[in-house]
Amino acid sequence: MLLPVVWDVNLPGQTDRNAVVGAAWAEIEIGGVLLSVEIEPSRAADGYVWTIVGRADDTLLHGIAATMDDAKACAIVAAVALVGDILAA
Repeated sequence: MLLPVVWDVNLPGQTDRNAVVGAAWAEIEIGGVLLSVEIEPSRAADGYVWTIVGRADDTLLHGIAATMDDAKACAIVAAVALVGDILAA
């Protein structure tokens, strides 16, 4: 079952002390496999770091993209490919 991806973005002025300002996160479920995707501004380079996290909070894939929208697109494509690999195993 393919569920819609809903992004929750932590914008400046919000009160969540544990989240990085400008970060986004989402949960993606495909074929019964649930992954979390986190995106935050890169501290080492210009752009945004995207990370796909498994149920055990382990980092499965990650990368850097120039913009938040690019990072979201990269993360979604990577998550779909990763789920395909998981389901094929």
